[in-house]
Amino acid sequence: TIDNTATTCGDALSGLAEGSHTYVATATDNAGNSASASYTWLVDITDPSVSIDSQPDDPSNSQTGAFTFSASDGGSGLANTECKVDSGAYGDCTSPFSQAGLAEGSHTFTVRATDDVSNTAEASYTWYIDITDPTVSIDSNPDDPTNSQTAAFTFTVADEYSLSGAQCKIDTGDFASCTNSVSYSDVAEGARTLTVRATDTAGNSAD
Repeated sequence: TIDNTATTCGDALSGLAEGSHTYVATATDNAGNSASASYTWLVDITDPSVSIDSQPDDPSNSQTGAFTFSASDGGSGLANTECKVDSGAYGDCTSPFSQAGLAEGSHTFTVRATDDVSNTAEASYTWYIDITDPTVSIDSNPDDPTNSQTAAFTFTVADEYSLSGAQCKIDTGDFASCTNSVSYSDVAEGARTLTVRATDTAGNSAD
């Protein structure tokens, strides 16, 4: 019998549902004596679950990729978790996981969970490392010296990945958002300094 259902001894069993099963073989002699042997096993066809719980910002100006992840299996049990970055080889890992010294550019972290019967599941995260400051150049400016109390400037800001924006200030004033030009009126007599600051989405900045 299998799971209390009669079956022919020696038959191959197929189409078994996921879960625990018990096979019992019973032998009976001509005097009515009998003996049984049984075997119980688990059919597990469900992949484990794996999720990435924390990860670097995208983009990031850190060359260390730090992650936490969770993995579990409700069937035969979790055998192991493995991690890799980009096209590297999988290696056994636990949470938290980090890898330092990553180059500027796009990277992908993948974690793989495997259960005791080799069902697997993966989770991955792709992000960009940007450690290059934006560029800023002032293209036009007032004459030095000038007798005008209006100061008009144009400038160019650029970033190889993603520019967040620019801010401008005169002297020790507060930075304020600006685009590719800025003008100030009623500028006091004396030496004055314009500062343009560009910031990218990874947090790198240049004045």
